Amino acid sequence: MDKRQNLDSVIPFFMELPFFKNLNLKKKESEDLIEALKLERFKKRDIVMEIGSHGEKFYIILEGTVSVYIKNMADTSKISDEFERSNSLNSLVLTEVAQLQAGKSFGELALTDNKFAKRKATIKSLTSVVLAVLHKVDYDRILSKKVF
Repeated sequence: MDKRQNLDSVIPFFMELPFFKNLNLKKKESEDLIEALKLERFKKRDIVMEIGSHGEKFYIILEGTVSVYIKNMADTSKISDEFERSNSLNSLVLTEVAQLQAGKSFGELALTDNKFAKRKATIKSLTSVVLAVLHKVDYDRILSKKVF
């Protein structure tokens, strides 16, 4: 599938994505945002984004499946050594909380948070994936005059 075909597949559900639905966009704004989308491809098991990294992209899954991981405190109940347990209390482990498929989106906080926004989740591809990507600079440029 070429870029235009992939991006055309976004149009039917773009405005139904909760993030964009709540913005009450005008038709021209929606068209401009769709036109600004870029394609990114990831192989199976690739990291798409990592917790704590700087966020500046919003993603729409066109093909494939990704896993969503968040941080949880490490389980220290089986550690017998008091020193090791106290040092492990601040350790964080990743826990899978969801799997997302075509038509779903993630990374919307990167568009709305300030320029120092940090990712709240790690996203890893379970299959090869094709993503439509909207960069924060394009979002800001297109909607800079919009009053929310």
